Amino acid sequence: MTKITNQVSWLGLLLKDKDWIFEAMDWKESVRNVRKNDFLYLDPPYCGRHTNYYDTWDESDLCDLAKFLKKTKCSFALSLWYENKYRKNDDIQKYFSEFTISKHEHFYHVGSTEDLRNSMTEALITNTR
Repeated sequence: MTKITNQVSWLGLLLKDKDWIFEAMDWKESVRNVRKNDFLYLDPPYCGRHTNYYDTWDESDLCDLAKFLKKTKCSFALSLWYENKYRKNDDIQKYFSEFTISKHEHFYHVGSTEDLRNSMTEALITNTR
């Protein structure tokens, strides 16, 4: 808990006196008025993984997002799961191979029992070099 509290405090210091706006809404609505100098951070539900978004986000949504990102003029970062010990996310190569893909491995603390908690490789997909 202390680590989370410290991270929130650190983020608060970074945001102090900044002219940033954070909003939670359907992604299509949120990007409607995006401008060239804007920066988008997108963290959609993970397709191909069982999450509480399972029935509301599917591959067609991911495909729509990919089409939008290929046309956008602003910079963005998109986070998705890359792989775990059981499988790889084929959607990344299918939809985002033209972008920069950075990978970061971390221990996944979600799972009903310790043996179901594994390391996960996350992908950060960007259109910046």
